[in-house]
Amino acid sequence: TRGSPTMSVGMRRDRGDAFQPYSDALALSFSLPLGGGSAVSTEIMNAESSRVESEVDLINARRVLMRQLHEVLHEMEMTEEALALSTEQLELERRRHRMAQVAFETGETNLLRAINALRSLQSTEKQYQSLALRQQALVSEYNQIIGVLP
Repeated sequence: TRGSPTMSVGMRRDRGDAFQPYSDALALSFSLPLGGGSAVSTEIMNAESSRVESEVDLINARRVLMRQLHEVLHEMEMTEEALALSTEQLELERRRHRMAQVAFETGETNLLRAINALRSLQSTEKQYQSLALRQQALVSEYNQIIGVLP
């Protein structure tokens, strides 16, 4: 007996995050039996359909990874620039704190200004440390995307 022609349609919709547009994929599979047993044709059709679905999944996974890679690289650039500025700001705050200490020790200013300089320095140090940690996290994320094992 001959099998009947079949058509399989598969669809997938996904997006990386809420700010990315949806990505739609469509998979079509046609089977026109030309002879042989219907059981063999059905098995071949099912295998072909499975192969097409796997290829669509692979294409979608690559698209998601490329999008993530692009986002991570961009954020790494931005973080690197922010770290450079933060390093300069940290040095300025250290100088300001030293000047406030000297001014307090020599009686040129009061304790409140010296404390404010110290608070500002501590705040800038926390910001710098936060940026440095973010940079390390981005490097780890980048390595994970490209497949580098820790």
